[in-house]
Amino acid sequence: MSDELTLSSLSHGLGKASEHESGGFLHRHAGLLITLAVHGGLIWGLLQFEGVRQTLSGAAPLMVSLITPQKVDEPPKPLPQAVPQPARQPTTAPLLATASPTTAANAPAPTSAAPAVVETAPSTEAPLESPNFTAAYLHNPPPLYPSASKRFREEGTVQLRVQVNESGAATAVEVHRSSGFPRLDQAAQVAVGAWRFTPAKRGDVRVTAWVIVPITFNLEN
Repeated sequence: MSDELTLSSLSHGLGKASEHESGGFLHRHAGLLITLAVHGGLIWGLLQFEGVRQTLSGAAPLMVSLITPQKVDEPPKPLPQAVPQPARQPTTAPLLATASPTTAANAPAPTSAAPAVVETAPSTEAPLESPNFTAAYLHNPPPLYPSASKRFREEGTVQLRVQVNESGAATAVEVHRSSGFPRLDQAAQVAVGAWRFTPAKRGDVRVTAWVIVPITFNLEN
């Protein structure tokens, strides 16, 4: 019961303190409140006039922008010019050869050299007689006509390059120009390789030499 009385007394005291403080605040700031009320009434009265509202609505806001100064290009600086170095003078002067008047006067005049004539001894070497394969006494048989070449009607002339030694034998047989058919070329080489030749001569001396032997393959002959 005593606790309830105490709380009731505190609540009553706080209520009186709050009324006292609010009354003091209004008393101290009464002039400021009156001034704000008067200015608010004036502004509201001015807004009732149509001209004042149009003036306030037509006023455009003032835009302020900062202008940054532009950078002016500076003229290019001149490049340093190379200072020409003076040319160095030679330390030693060239020696000039001068002929004395007496030496120049006694010097012999130049003479033009005549072309030298070279005498060549006449050649004593005798002309070469090529090997012979057409003599009748040699009895060289013609090459055999390949049967396959007859069947396929192959014809042509082959030129053989034959090396003949001092005794008249063929030591090498080469195809100088082909007939166009390998079978005919081979048959000609086999036959000519067994031929006998009259050996080449230089004067009265037998020598080894090369000769061209043509062989013709013709089905009509």
